[in-house]
Amino acid sequence: MLQVKRVVLISLMLVSSILAPAYSQEAGTDRALPIELGETIQGRLDDQNTSDLYLLDVRTMTNLDFSVSSGAFHTILQLYSSEMELLVRDPFGGGGSGPPFDGIWIPAGSYYFEVKREKENSEGTYELTVQELNRVKQIELGDTIRGRLDGQNPMDLYSLEVRTETSLNISLMRRSGNLDPRIRLLNSNMVLLETDDDGGEGRNSLIDDRWVAAGRYYIEVLRYTNISVGVYTSGDYEIVVQAQTPSQEAGAGISQRIELGETIQGRLDDQNPMDLYSLEVGTVTSLNISLMRRSDELDPLLRLYRSDMVLLETDDDGGEGRNSLIEDRGVLAGTYYIEVNRFDDGTSGSYSLTVLGEVERPQRIELGDTIQGRLDDQNPMDLYSLEVGTGTSLNISLMRRSDDLDPLLRLYSSNMVLLETDDDGGEELNSLIEVRMVPAGTYYIWAHRYDDSTSGSYSLVVFDQIADTDIEESDFDISLDLENL
Repeated sequence: MLQVKRVVLISLMLVSSILAPAYSQEAGTDRALPIELGETIQGRLDDQNTSDLYLLDVRTMTNLDFSVSSGAFHTILQLYSSEMELLVRDPFGGGGSGPPFDGIWIPAGSYYFEVKREKENSEGTYELTVQELNRVKQIELGDTIRGRLDGQNPMDLYSLEVRTETSLNISLMRRSGNLDPRIRLLNSNMVLLETDDDGGEGRNSLIDDRWVAAGRYYIEVLRYTNISVGVYTSGDYEIVVQAQTPSQEAGAGISQRIELGETIQGRLDDQNPMDLYSLEVGTVTSLNISLMRRSDELDPLLRLYRSDMVLLETDDDGGEGRNSLIEDRGVLAGTYYIEVNRFDDGTSGSYSLTVLGEVERPQRIELGDTIQGRLDDQNPMDLYSLEVGTGTSLNISLMRRSDDLDPLLRLYSSNMVLLETDDDGGEELNSLIEVRMVPAGTYYIWAHRYDDSTSGSYSLVVFDQIADTDIEESDFDISLDLENL
């Protein structure tokens, strides 16, 4: 067992010795060492203990400042959600002694910190510090608020309540000093929706005409920094949040309703720069959404959002010419938003929007299974559902078995957020997805064709990379039938 020291940051910086368990994929998160806000923990990494994992419980929306440093090796620090979804990775890749992050806002919940070495042959002690910075401020539609960013207050977070579908305009302007402001818009789960650095005049930031549904949003105000070369900016700022709604009637929204199988005509110009459509999907469906120019020089842009306005997919010229196309997009039952926009604000013209959907009934697949299938013009894709437990490291391979099939593999979360996609990551044209330590739950695996002109049979193999490490090589060869690949 590794001996470490735990330092609680009180006035006398008292030091007490504790035991820190080594983090390993096999152990999962069960042996993570608790850490509290305001603590510094010291540990050691070497070839026997290659990484350490720490658990932090946060009771309210918190602005974290955390850093790891070592005089013996280059460090890597990663922050995970309670389900081991990677949230932040040390942007310096272990460079130097590991400079601190400039703060990150997280909602209440449990989080994991993982400390690793950049190079395998290095060893020594490190020090991990986790602190809380400032708290959330309130802002209303129509407000103008002034603030300041500097070394003592490197960022501000504002909470915004939106009561109906709204087009937001958020401007962040420097008012003094050399401040280079940056702005980020996040949903209630702190998922990034949009970010901007210099979209306004000069170095000012601007999020313009951003559609949002009713709900809570967070606006993060930051300053540009380049720690690697010692560049820090600071100064006063002014943030203005405005909303553009086409109707002031109670409960009136922006979006028009569109149904599966429907085609709607519209026009985009300077008076109506974008349209928003809401779509209800009753079951697991493969969507095909086409946006076509019908007149003038319009260059259309297409975006698909989840009900919480998380961007799922965007396309500019995926259709013929400058037309836009979102094709074979898997979605679950629920509400979705389709944004029709202009790629070039200088263009205008009429358009037609068509939404088609094919109901997909997922087949069940288990860890360790090998399933055979065929993709062609009559069956262009197959969908599989997979249940996994805690601490699973997925290995998913999609292999051609006949004809000229060029397979494409996609992995989605339980709410159909695309996690990974692969075309030729396996041998030759075969597809391979490897994901370490996925959260327990349901996942969807989509077997596609990269080239719709190809067809043929395939084998889909799914196994837990950790659980199967003890399989004999001969058994593995038989299960995958490697001789016929």
